[in-house]
Amino acid sequence: VDIPAETALPPVQSAFWDEIANVQGSEWFYLLNSGTEALEWRLRMIDSATSSIDMETFLWAPDNSGRLIQAHVLAAADRGVRVRFLLDDSFTMHEDLALHVFDDHPNIELRIYNPLRHRSDSAVWRQLFNLGEFARTNHRMHNKLLVVDGRAALVGGRNLADEYFGFDEQMNFRDMEVITIGSSGPGTVTHFDAFWNSGWAFPLTTI
Repeated sequence: VDIPAETALPPVQSAFWDEIANVQGSEWFYLLNSGTEALEWRLRMIDSATSSIDMETFLWAPDNSGRLIQAHVLAAADRGVRVRFLLDDSFTMHEDLALHVFDDHPNIELRIYNPLRHRSDSAVWRQLFNLGEFARTNHRMHNKLLVVDGRAALVGGRNLADEYFGFDEQMNFRDMEVITIGSSGPGTVTHFDAFWNSGWAFPLTTI
């Protein structure tokens, strides 16, 4: 599929972001150790977006945390924010309808990283049907990134699911992430654009 290259929007210049820069200085980092705080800061960032949201993740579960993030992203898109969402194809089984509803929003574009050729709803059958292309299907994207307005970025290891934010009743993961505002922002945007335009990311409608 021939997909034209697409780049991030310019960093937003507004009183809101200028005030944050004035308070925090030219470079600001904040570590996110607890899962609850990590989820809260994600929602704050999404709610603060006025121009663009660029997100990428390996796993996005349809649980409480995943649906909460989705609701806030949809609200941002409703107020005119351009959303680009890059999702690995490893755990998209049973999610076709939800992903298409998300992608149907005029301000949201969803791309799937390295989609499997044989798309059974069973994880086991997916692996078996795609064994002949193991070298390709084993090429996965484990990035987790949120960039808002080209000004603030959240980088780390948490997927978008309850067990990464401490809300699963049986098993939870511990992780560490960082929010950064300042000169580190352009590097995260360049990283996102590289994967978005890599030739491995396909619009949902083409799969």
